[in-house]
Amino acid sequence: MKTLNYDNGTCEVRRGDKYFSSNGHKPELTFEYDSLFYDNFNSIAKILVGSEVTLLTEGQCAELETYIDGLVADPQTQTNLESQRYLADTDWFVVRKAELGTPIPTNVLVGRAAAREAIVLPD
Repeated sequence: MKTLNYDNGTCEVRRGDKYFSSNGHKPELTFEYDSLFYDNFNSIAKILVGSEVTLLTEGQCAELETYIDGLVADPQTQTNLESQRYLADTDWFVVRKAELGTPIPTNVLVGRAAAREAIVLPD
């Protein structure tokens, strides 16, 4: 699976089980776009230029595939993204505890603590 989403200065890319993210980095491609959504698994490929939505051509999709394949994963960025996803996926336990008083399972508490500890934010 390969996906690339770019909107409002944030770019998120997935290639298999690897995640890449960049704030403020707009992928340099040969075509113009303000926003971009590409998902090769679900066959969705479109861009937004101004207020006009356009489907990507086969050539543009091939360019995106090449771009995604060329990305190199930074180990700390990968760890940060995986940890942030785990925290987001388990936030409901915290909300349930706050709203209903239901205890959070120990394995979730331990996992959340490890995830927070693993995250290293740039200065």
